Amino acid sequence: MLDFSASILITPQEVKELTGIDLSLRLMDDDNPSNKCERFIYNQQTILYSFIAKNYKRDLYKYYFTKLNQQDKNRVKVAIALQCQYSLLNGDIGMDASLSMNNDNQPKAYSGRVCVNAIDELSQIRGLVSSKLHSKSWLSEYMHIELFGR
Repeated sequence: MLDFSASILITPQEVKELTGIDLSLRLMDDDNPSNKCERFIYNQQTILYSFIAKNYKRDLYKYYFTKLNQQDKNRVKVAIALQCQYSLLNGDIGMDASLSMNNDNQPKAYSGRVCVNAIDELSQIRGLVSSKLHSKSWLSEYMHIELFGR
């Protein structure tokens, strides 16, 4: 059995303090309800890791333990809590089976997967992200969709 408590950077209690949402009450029980909150936080944390790795070529986990001060570590925790809140309110759009890789809605699905407030929180960490986005980034597609529609 995997121990998610060693891998997650924020506890369910901290998520409750930051967002006001009690994950143990909001998440449905499944076959293993004992660690459902930790698994959910781990999944949301992984979405943010993937976003940073894909768009900024940085390893958030490595930065967290080696280069970040306490204030920046708190920003990472807030970003993960915001991502958890976002996924609870909007669902996990990345798991939508109607969106395939060959579908025109793929950039829109990716854009809805990551919380913009979490990205804003992470962007305050000096050295983690830069203002340069890759031209094929789904975030640029997201901004285009938000600004100009489809």
